[in-house]
Order: sequence, then C-alpha cells, then structure tokens
Amino acid sequence: MACCFPGGKGENLIVYAFDIIDNEKFWVEHSRWLEGVGYRLRSRYQPDKPPPQLRPYREAFFDTEEVPIFGSLIDAIRISDNKPVMLKKVSRQNLATTVFLYTMSFLCKTVKWT
Repeated sequence: MACCFPGGKGENLIVYAFDIIDNEKFWVEHSRWLEGVGYRLRSRYQPDKPPPQLRPYREAFFDTEEVPIFGSLIDAIRISDNKPVMLKKVSRQNLATTVFLYTMSFLCKTVKWT
C-alpha cells in the first residue's frame, strides 16, 4: 500500500510505502521465532528491513510485499514445502481459546484431511 507524496502527477507521482504500524509490530517481533519453527513472513516483517524508500507510484502501489495488515491474520510461507499459509494471532488468556486450540491441535494430529 502506498501513500502520496508531493512530487508529480500521473506516472511521475512519487510515493512511499507505509512504515510498520502498531498492529504489525507483533509480527516483526516474532518473525525470527516463526522462521525458526518453519514459517517465513514477508520481507516487510523482517526486523532488519530498512525503512521504505520513495519510488514511482506504479512500482510502490502494486508491491505486494509492502501491503500492511490491519487484522490478526497474516500470510506466510511454510518453509518445508514452500506453500502459502495464513497465521492468526490469538489471545491465550481466556479458557475458551485455550480449549479450542487444544482441541484443534488434537484433531489436526488424529484426523487425516483429504
């Protein structure tokens, strides 16, 4: 996603990609751990990524690596087979969530999905 910056019109418009927003900081803080357990986040969420640079509108606006997330879901790549997956940030504070996660982990281990 991009935001306009004064500098031109049409194809000469200069824009910059959004910096990491508060909602995304969780993913930046956990990206190395996630990679260690087999999931790679987009380059946007790597802690050592430099801040966004000014660039032409067409290049910045359609860069899927720079699209911020606004909810608790994020796309990632499962390293073992290079398949796209979705990860969700959940609160483990309440009992219902803990029971749900336990049940789902049990089902995933025992049920053969076709």
